[in-house]
Order: sequence, then C-alpha cells, then structure tokens
Amino acid sequence: MTAPTLTHGRFTLERFYPHAVERVFFAHADKDTLYRWRVSGEGFVVHSHELDFREGGREFSGFRYGDGPEMTFAAEYHVIIPNRRIVNTYRMTMGGEPLSVSLLTLDFLPEGGGARLLMTEQGAYFGDPAAVAGREEGMRELLGLLGAELDRTPA
Repeated sequence: MTAPTLTHGRFTLERFYPHAVERVFFAHADKDTLYRWRVSGEGFVVHSHELDFREGGREFSGFRYGDGPEMTFAAEYHVIIPNRRIVNTYRMTMGGEPLSVSLLTLDFLPEGGGARLLMTEQGAYFGDPAAVAGREEGMRELLGLLGAELDRTPA
C-alpha cells in the first residue's frame, strides 16, 4: 500500500463579531449552540455528536454529506481559558481513511462592544495537496455560520 500524499499547512483567520466575547465563546462551549452552527447543516446527515467541553474533554461527530462516505471529527481539548482561548487537536477521517490531524487555537479578544476571533490551524493534510486551501475555505465558511448563529439567537 502506498502512503497518501502529506501536506503540512498553517493559516490564520480573523473575524470581528458585534457580540460580546462571552457570547462568541459560549457558541463554542455549549453543545446545542455548537451543533446548530458547526455540526449540522444543509445536506449533512449527522449520526452522532458528543461534546465534553473541558480541558482533557473530547468532542466527536459522525456524519456524511448527502450520499457521500462516512466522515468523523474527533477532538481533544487541551487548554480552555473561559472567554479568552481554546486550544484543541482534532482528527478528521473520510471513509475510514485519515483526512487530517490539526492543532487549532481560538483566541477571543474584546474589541469595542464586540469580539475579534483569531483562529489559527496548523495541520497535516493527507491526499490532495489542495486540502490546506480547502480547509481554510471551509473554516472561513464556518466563521460565517457562527456569525449567522450569533445574529439569529438572542443574547
């Protein structure tokens, strides 16, 4: 068996939300809120989602898009500083094969009456070398979904 192509990548995304830091952080820490903006979505079939949001805790999702192959997301939380920082590692698979293993850092910075979120991902991406750009675009879309969730739900 030939080893899949491996590409290392790093990117940082920055987004301002006109919501208090506490709300933006809560959207990452609360299972129901997180499920709405990051786990479920149009075209996704979610088979399972578990969240134990604490240092040493884990998150797991099993899902597929449309009739596509089964995918998994498995994370472990290493650092949680309420309303300031989350650091986790996560692994994604598709059809039982590894897609990526990443270190993700989220920094929540108060700015005016809102929050600036800095997201930095460093990862090993398997298969297509364009996977890094694809992941960055996917994360950019998720930050947009987070904004829509914050705008849609009451404070």
